Amino acid sequence: MIVRISTLLFMLALPILLLGQTRGVCGFDSDKAFGQNIQELKKWVAEGNLSTRGNVVTYVPVKFHIISKNDGSKGLSEQVVLDALCHLNEEYADQDIQFYIYGGIKYIKNDLAYNNPGDAELVLQGNKDSKAMNIFMGLNANPPGGGIPGGTTLGYFAGSPSQDWIIIKNSEVNGFASTIPHEVGHYFNLDHPFNGWDCTAWTEAEHGNPVSSLMSPCDPSVPNEFANGDNCQVAGDFLCDTPADYNLGYFDGNDCNYTGNCKDPNGDQMQPDEDNFMGYFNGCADYFFSGQQKQIIAARLLQRTNLETDFIPSSVSIDGTTTLVQPADNSTTPAYNNVAFEWTPVAGANQYLLEVDLSNGFSVDPQRIMVWGTYKVVQGLIANKKYYWRVRPFNAYNTCAPKSPISDFTTGTAISTVEPPYVTNWSVRPNPVSAGQSLQLEMNTRESFEASVELRNLNGQTLQTMQAGFSAGNSTLEIPTSGLANGIYILTVQSSEGILNERIVIAH
Repeated sequence: MIVRISTLLFMLALPILLLGQTRGVCGFDSDKAFGQNIQELKKWVAEGNLSTRGNVVTYVPVKFHIISKNDGSKGLSEQVVLDALCHLNEEYADQDIQFYIYGGIKYIKNDLAYNNPGDAELVLQGNKDSKAMNIFMGLNANPPGGGIPGGTTLGYFAGSPSQDWIIIKNSEVNGFASTIPHEVGHYFNLDHPFNGWDCTAWTEAEHGNPVSSLMSPCDPSVPNEFANGDNCQVAGDFLCDTPADYNLGYFDGNDCNYTGNCKDPNGDQMQPDEDNFMGYFNGCADYFFSGQQKQIIAARLLQRTNLETDFIPSSVSIDGTTTLVQPADNSTTPAYNNVAFEWTPVAGANQYLLEVDLSNGFSVDPQRIMVWGTYKVVQGLIANKKYYWRVRPFNAYNTCAPKSPISDFTTGTAISTVEPPYVTNWSVRPNPVSAGQSLQLEMNTRESFEASVELRNLNGQTLQTMQAGFSAGNSTLEIPTSGLANGIYILTVQSSEGILNERIVIAH
């Protein structure tokens, strides 16, 4: 189910009727200046200024901030952040607006900020990127001073000039919830269709039927919008293609079908737009922005000259996923505390998310590493344990590619470093090597040592093993390849103090 959210203001206390409810809400605090800016943007659009934007895609930079506890635990997985960006781009694609990760994901380790980012303004200020739309993600998303009685705050846009950021509850960061697209609507100056009813929801007992007041209950300066639209220019969200709504989705919105009988002060039946992005109805098959909402978004985007919108990220679609190369599936690695991972490149991708964990659900103690390229040595694994790993290709803009199938391996018992401390340089030549031609392993070391030299295929099968002694200084070892088919192999040199791995290609 798609989760919808709404802005609740603090102008009035919630009625007792709402206090018994637990609903997803948002802490965005609209004010008079926000409404005035909507009016100014409407005038600006009416003067024809949107023609300067043209029909080209504008790429909006986003700085995602994953907030964890002081020890680095409990932070979100990058997987769900990539999913959320993919979903955001799908929802804004028809407006020629797309979002991209600006300068990588930012990581913040701070207990206070993790528990509730809104209570750690100085931390957020110190990490905010002035050239991007900032989204901070923590355990909770309550506005400073606490959440709203009767509701769980899912997110909000903090619109003051010193803040100008979005805060999202971790549970709302995924590939289906509409919390982020909704808050981005606030970021681009959209209000709710039920503006003026943010602190409550219509009930006949509380507000009458027809509604007894011409002015809204949460902001007496905002008139109640009429169902016939006569005062749409100055009431509700100040837009005339979003029908009047007195927060009617709060109690009667779980199936995206309003069946209530609320009547406006004129006695006309209310007909809210259930599937508008900025409304409060749940469970709709699809949500949309109205034509005027899109105009306001486009106009506000042009006003936000601080955003790095001149950059055009790679728009090459990433259609496939990667193939895992090493460790091979169901293989055993020679060592455990430095394990080399390799996978095949995917067209259009320049980054990969590598995940390694003791559980195939990647929920026990996962290592998640953003990698430029297709090779990474991972430290800190446990000896003689079964591990699972997978890789997801992406770039700053294209984050919708699927994860690879999961592969498993068992760590060995040898202690290793990336290289033994006494090895100053080593190489294997020629590489690629022609089938049947011998490899030359050249070693430069500060002291002599003995090692086991193995050649394995990508299934982890050992094809050749030899014991070798390397003298201090330069030495060479010849390794035959006769009888080996064309393909990719792993050459391993393992001593008591370290291990060396090299990828070998045999070809005609």
